[in-house]
Amino acid sequence: MSSLAVVGSGMRSTQLTPECRSAITAADIVLYVVANPVTAAAVEDLAAECVDLGSLYSPDLERTLTYESMTDRVFEEVDAGRHVCVVFYGHPGVFVDPGPEMMRRAAASGVKAIMLPGISAADALYADLGIDPGCDGIQMFSATDFLLRRRVIDDSVPLVLWQMGAIGQEQGALEPERRYLGVLAERLAEIYPPDHGIIMYEAAGIIGYPPRVDDGTVESLVDMPLARASTLFVPPARTVQVDETMAERLGLGHD
Repeated sequence: MSSLAVVGSGMRSTQLTPECRSAITAADIVLYVVANPVTAAAVEDLAAECVDLGSLYSPDLERTLTYESMTDRVFEEVDAGRHVCVVFYGHPGVFVDPGPEMMRRAAASGVKAIMLPGISAADALYADLGIDPGCDGIQMFSATDFLLRRRVIDDSVPLVLWQMGAIGQEQGALEPERRYLGVLAERLAEIYPPDHGIIMYEAAGIIGYPPRVDDGTVESLVDMPLARASTLFVPPARTVQVDETMAERLGLGHD
C-alpha cells in the first residue's frame, strides 16, 4: 500500500531533522524542491531515488499551474503504489501551496500521509533578529495579500511581510520585482511615520554564511536591497498600556 510523507528541509541542509531524514531514507522515491544545491545534494545522498520538482518552474507559467503539476507528479508515484517522500524548503506547510494540497488529496484518496515540520523562515527571522512573538504578538502576511486585502494593522504589534520579491506576481519569475515597492511604501506610510525603521531580511541558506539584514525606513523602502526571498520586518510604532481593570480581574499585579 502506498504512503506519502511531506517533509521540510529547514533553511539549510544541516537543519534536516532526524525524523525527516528517516522519512527520506524509508521512501521508495523522493521528490524535492529546495533552495540550493547543497541541500539538494544532502537529500539525494539519503534517497534511494530522486526527482527534482524544481524543474517544473517556468517564468512563463502561473505558479498555481506549476503547483498543480507538482502535485500531479507526486501522485503518479503514489498511485503506482510506492512509498513517496516530498521534501520542501523550510516548513512544508508554510507558504508552500502544494504541501497542504498533497495532504488533502491523500486524505481524499485514502492514502496514509504525514506532514513533518521543518525550520521555517519565520523561525530563522525570530532567531536572527531577536524577535519573540510571545512578547507583543506578531502579524504576518504575504506582501501581495497585505496590499490586496488592505489588512487592518495594529501598529503596536510587529509586522512581517513575506515574499517581498514577488509582489503582484502570478507567474514564476525568478528575479525580484521592484516596481510595486512604491505602492507598498505608500500603504505603510498610512500606518507608520515615514522615518519609522524597517528591516529587509533574508535568511542564510548555507551554513557559515550570515543572514542578509538591511536597515531602512518606510520612506526609503523603494531603494532598499531586494531578493526573491526577502522578507520585510516592521517593528511596532508604539506600545499599548495594560488594562488595569482587566489585570485586576485576572488577579495580576501591574507596576
